[in-house]
Amino acid sequence: MVGEGLIFLLAGPSGTGKNTIVKRVRSILSDLEPIITHTTREPRTDEVQGVDHFFVTEGEFEALKSAGELAEYQTIFCHQYGSLKSRLERAIEQGVDLISDYDVCGAEELAERYPENVVTIFVRVPPEVARQRLIDRDSEDNREIAKRLERQAMEMSREPFFKYQVDNIDLREAVSNVVSIVRAERCLASRRGLG
Repeated sequence: MVGEGLIFLLAGPSGTGKNTIVKRVRSILSDLEPIITHTTREPRTDEVQGVDHFFVTEGEFEALKSAGELAEYQTIFCHQYGSLKSRLERAIEQGVDLISDYDVCGAEELAERYPENVVTIFVRVPPEVARQRLIDRDSEDNREIAKRLERQAMEMSREPFFKYQVDNIDLREAVSNVVSIVRAERCLASRRGLG
C-alpha cells in the first residue's frame, strides 16, 4: 500500500556495532525515527529513560504482555525486551519509517508479523572482533560477556533468514551500506504501488 511506513531492524550478535550504526544512519537520514523498546534490565551508565529504552519493572512488563500491547517480546540474558504494537502500527499507517537494533529472534518475529513493512539487516563481524568490542565497551562484567559470546552461534545461524547482510569492519562503509538499503527500499516500485 502506498504511504505505509517501513521498519528497518538491524540484528546480529553482541559487539557487532548495531546501535552505533543506527545512530550514525539516523544522523544522515534524520526522518528515520527510533523504536524505543521496553526492557526490565537496568540502564547502562550512558543510557537515558525514554531515549534508549523504557526501563520498567518485571510487573510493568508482565502487564503489557497480559494486555496484548506488545508486538513481540523476548527474554535475553534474564531480562525481558518488547516492542509496543501501537507504536509500530501507528508508524506503518502514517507512513513513518522506523529503525532500531534488535535481537535476532525479535527481528524475525516482527518480520513475520509485518512482512510487507519490516526490512531485516544482519550485522556481522568476525567473532574475535565482537569479543574485543564487548571488552572495550566496558559495560558488562566478564560473566555477562561470556553469556553474550555463548549466544553468538545461535545468532549467527539466523543470518540466512535476513534480507540483507552488512559487514561492520569499517564503520563508515557499514553505515553507507545501511543508508543505501534504506534508500533502495524506499524507492522500490512495489512500495509505491507500481509493481
